[in-house]
Amino acid sequence: MKHVYSESEFKNIEKGEYNLRLVKTDRNGTKYFEGVQKCWKCMGHREFRCWGHISGGVCFACNGTGVNPTTVKVMTDERKAHASEINAEFFKKNGFTAEGKIWAVVKAGFVPKEFTAKMLERGAKKHGWNIYLFSEPQEDAIELDAKDCCYADMYGCYNDFESKFMNQLIADAQEAERKAQAEKSSYFGTVGEKLSGIELTFKNEFFYETQFGGMCIYIFEDAAGHQFKWNTSTGFSTSLEKEEVIKINATIKEHSEYN
Repeated sequence: MKHVYSESEFKNIEKGEYNLRLVKTDRNGTKYFEGVQKCWKCMGHREFRCWGHISGGVCFACNGTGVNPTTVKVMTDERKAHASEINAEFFKKNGFTAEGKIWAVVKAGFVPKEFTAKMLERGAKKHGWNIYLFSEPQEDAIELDAKDCCYADMYGCYNDFESKFMNQLIADAQEAERKAQAEKSSYFGTVGEKLSGIELTFKNEFFYETQFGGMCIYIFEDAAGHQFKWNTSTGFSTSLEKEEVIKINATIKEHSEYN
């Protein structure tokens, strides 16, 4: 178990509750102890007579030792008074503003390399897949609060950043954007429909190897924002330029959703 006390609180604690050794004292005067404390369940008695018919009544919380491993953190009384300064330093160390804010541009689905380059030019820090973090407000960004990503002690000092909490906040934002995009969009045509002379803009291409040879995926987009994917082993006879507009004949094989 972990415990946090101020100096004055620790002086008034019944020391018989603990058997501790000082591990270190940091530059702020905070002391860190390790040791054992009286078992929280059996209160040091090691067993429960009323449960003698189950494993001899041994306390399962301490395995019959009467104590539990523990760590104790004792901070100076002044630390609480300086929580805001301590937090500002902690937030900045973890990439937030001194007030504990950070802004994220979150995109769902396929993002062109040009978009990533544009975000980096604006001073973003890439964070995982399709996530760009800014230290200042952005028109197209959501605001995240460090207080939703960190643990605070009993004095209001934040001292443990959990990236998984931030990732969850971002994942929720991504899902919200994906749903918003889905609500505004619709599938193009019907499966099996043959298209003639449809005008599309070339967006990107990807190559990959299979046991049957090389394959290529072409990504196109129409004026309404529908995305088209063509998976082929032959490809075009000539190379395409990004944003080049072409007319093609095709058959809709399936409707699918990505991310």
